[in-house]
Amino acid sequence: MLQCQWYAGLAGLDDWRLAVAFLDSEGAMRTYREYQIAFDAELYDALVESAVDFWENYVVPRNPPEMERADSTTQRWVAERFPANVAPIERATDAEETLMREYLDAKNAKLEAEAALEQVETRLKLAIGERDGIFSDNYGKVTWKRCKDSRRVDYRAVVDELKPSAETLERFAKTVPGVRRFETKSLKYADA
Repeated sequence: MLQCQWYAGLAGLDDWRLAVAFLDSEGAMRTYREYQIAFDAELYDALVESAVDFWENYVVPRNPPEMERADSTTQRWVAERFPANVAPIERATDAEETLMREYLDAKNAKLEAEAALEQVETRLKLAIGERDGIFSDNYGKVTWKRCKDSRRVDYRAVVDELKPSAETLERFAKTVPGVRRFETKSLKYADA
């Protein structure tokens, strides 16, 4: 909807037609529909204001906005942006100390939540017992099923049996780039 408003405003159109193809499970088109979306000048103005604000406050001064959430994509971006540590450790600023405290609080909350989750999971497993699972009209279903057995090669045992030479092992060795490891072992509350 917002994208349609944006493009209609940029193009100076009174409306925007959105074409939608509904596919079946094999990917074949089941139904085709077009939706006509009327241009909303007030919404477009708000979008332009937001875009200009973002451009002037973040892009032009090269000042990234505060991070609202850190999913795997954000974590990967941070790791790519700072692939190596090239400066020595420094005393934390007040803002960085606040982040350290937030980390400790979040880690403690996570540990408490994980312990509570583990306890309820164990109680659910006890309730399920030998059944495949349980279901409820209110909450859906919970299953506890054994996965199929699998076969894996024990490569350590293969090496022990074949006893390859050091030269053979070296020929197949490869260097794996190091990663930056995030450690908080000595992190503690100031009043602890």
